[in-house]
Amino acid sequence: MDGSILFCGAFEGEVDIIKKYHSSNILITGVGSAESLFNLQYFLHHNKHIHSVVFVGSAGAYPHSTFKVGDFVYSNKFLSKDIAEIRGLAKVPAILKKSVITNIDPRLKNLVLSNTIFSGTITNSTNYITTVDLEMEELVNNLYDVGAENMEVFSLAYAAYHLSVPFISLKVITNIVGKNGSAEWQKNWRESSNQLQSVVLDFFASFNY
Repeated sequence: MDGSILFCGAFEGEVDIIKKYHSSNILITGVGSAESLFNLQYFLHHNKHIHSVVFVGSAGAYPHSTFKVGDFVYSNKFLSKDIAEIRGLAKVPAILKKSVITNIDPRLKNLVLSNTIFSGTITNSTNYITTVDLEMEELVNNLYDVGAENMEVFSLAYAAYHLSVPFISLKVITNIVGKNGSAEWQKNWRESSNQLQSVVLDFFASFNY
């Protein structure tokens, strides 16, 4: 596996299998937007040999998407839009960046885009887990082309984008976003993570470490 590629996960359980084989190229970013952004930015600042970042983690699928538990998705397009904004309970100033599109490492682009295991989607990233059922009208009007939700990836993508480092997220769907999503994630994350990490190890086996 290429030594210039950094694999990161929000917590140990998302990258523990990969870490057994490639421990020097692993970063535990922490959970949530603030900690993950700081830790990735700090790591990249002190490790100039890293030229590409791959996030490995879990995601909830929005009910209007075609994804189901166990599906693998990739994203290089990220949105930050929360329930308060969707329901008109909060105003997000226009000056704040709410979307990021990152470059994909050219060495990985064809490998990822041509692989049928992973489906491409836009990921919405908030600093919390959605625990209510969104109305279909709310989903279609605000997240019509967004398939997944994850807590950290917008912040990670934001840091990588501003440091001009290619970034892509590879995620496994562990739950459907809604009132039962958190319990469903708790039930599924370990087995799902094992499957995703095994796929990632096979996926990048052609790269020399």
